[in-house]
Amino acid sequence: FSGKDLADGISMYILSMASQLMRTHACQFLEALGMGDADMLEWANCQIKRHDEAMPNLRNFADPQIRTGVFLLKLLRSVAPECAREELILSGTTEEERAQNA
Repeated sequence: FSGKDLADGISMYILSMASQLMRTHACQFLEALGMGDADMLEWANCQIKRHDEAMPNLRNFADPQIRTGVFLLKLLRSVAPECAREELILSGTTEEERAQNA
């Protein structure tokens, strides 16, 4: 995407940019505390396991299961249950389900 997409107010690109900025900020903050990607993954996997033993661990940030949206929604539920209703989380096997999970 380009700066024009942002200037035109295309929400998909604005959300993408905001997401990348938030991740960058979080990574810099955790790095300042001496923590890295492995620490974030360990924390996220532990949070989910406390609430859903069947959910497979995320191996890295390029793990294909991220694209379904299920891992993130389950993580949100583990720390703030009011953020996502369990019955609305779809398996993410189709493009439509992944879009709804997003």
